[in-house]
Amino acid sequence: MNQKLATIEIIRRNAPSDPAQAQVFMVPYAPEKTVLQVLLEIHARHDRSLAFRRIRCNRGVCGACLVAVDGRVERACSTPMAERMTLEPVRGFPLVKDLVVDLLDTRT
Repeated sequence: MNQKLATIEIIRRNAPSDPAQAQVFMVPYAPEKTVLQVLLEIHARHDRSLAFRRIRCNRGVCGACLVAVDGRVERACSTPMAERMTLEPVRGFPLVKDLVVDLLDTRT
């Protein structure tokens, strides 16, 4: 049986001054998975250099895992994955690396 794959595009930068680059990952699609679970899978199986917040309250409460999913700010731990997603750092905060922003600094 062939498993359906999801296309996950991640907009990445190593530093705030670097140009943004899109990287595409193909992962097994499972509607019960969250965006955070997808990021953990990508990190473990495809690219260990991917930076994202791994705090897992898994209740959508703390907001530490905020990421832009298809342009909408979402909590990665409680947002279900889609068959096709673009993930970006949240705008309005200084970029640290990849999907990690400084949520305490709003001076952008």
